[in-house]
Amino acid sequence: MEIQRQTLKVWKYTTNITIPSSVTSIDAFYECTGLTTITIPCSVTSIGDNAFCGCTGLTTIIIPSSVTSIGDNAFCGCSGLTTITIHSSVTSIGEEAFYGWTDLVKQVCGCAHAAPVGCRRLLRRI
Repeated sequence: MEIQRQTLKVWKYTTNITIPSSVTSIDAFYECTGLTTITIPCSVTSIGDNAFCGCTGLTTIIIPSSVTSIGDNAFCGCSGLTTITIHSSVTSIGEEAFYGWTDLVKQVCGCAHAAPVGCRRLLRRI
């Protein structure tokens, strides 16, 4: 099952979302500015283009080890995001997937080529 952008237009101001375990792909939360918390289950294998682009309320996101690809602009413009966990299972990261982050303080990432474009500060890389 895939969650697509048109499915969630009415959720623009929802603050907390838990993705059901039947979902394998996310391409849905573009400009959900009120979104502060999202729980992504281990059933998800891909995060699509623009999936969380413009979600300015997100501060932390944990991408489960089941995810192997992150699409173009997936997290661009997430200006509130300060912590992200990306496991080494991610083998494909799209162009400008993390563009525009200004206050990223921690990135846990097993793939050396994954440094976010536009990061001003990347204090620690594990």
